[in-house]
Amino acid sequence: MSLNLARPGVRRLVVPVVAILGLGLAVSPADRVEAWDNGTASTPPMGWNSYDSFNWSVTEADVKANADYMRLNLRQHGWQYIVVDWAWYFPGRHNNSPNQDANLQPRLRMDANGRLLPDTTRFPSAAGSNGFKPLADYVHAQGLKFGVHLMRGIPRQAVADNVPVLGTSCRANQINNSTTAPGST
Repeated sequence: MSLNLARPGVRRLVVPVVAILGLGLAVSPADRVEAWDNGTASTPPMGWNSYDSFNWSVTEADVKANADYMRLNLRQHGWQYIVVDWAWYFPGRHNNSPNQDANLQPRLRMDANGRLLPDTTRFPSAAGSNGFKPLADYVHAQGLKFGVHLMRGIPRQAVADNVPVLGTSCRANQINNSTTAPGST
């Protein structure tokens, strides 16, 4: 494929890109900054977050495909994190925002203590009591680290069901704080 510089907009892109690339040639090895040896990370956390590509509709197959890509193309450059973000517990794969209605419908998948479990229509290996372990094992086998996004607090459904809180003599409605933080809606 040849680059057609006569196309509108192409020159506006090519000139700044060439200029920026040229700046890199002007820096000699002596001008490079050395990393401090003070315990500070030399790079930010480098990884993939499902929200950036799929919003809340990510599937197990999507996560595995991105883990495979990272292993093959990015791991050698320091990339290491695969994170399943927001609403992995919400049933189905839709384009609308995942929120329960006033009747707490649709029902979220939870264990007996109100802890959220992955939606098995999107994460089939999470069936039964497996949770994310099979998917985490897959990611770890690629030499990568697995993460899950969690929201603070206790699910409204757990409070409505008044489930026991694991490791305590309390039930969900006893530890719930339904006040709204300043600035929240």
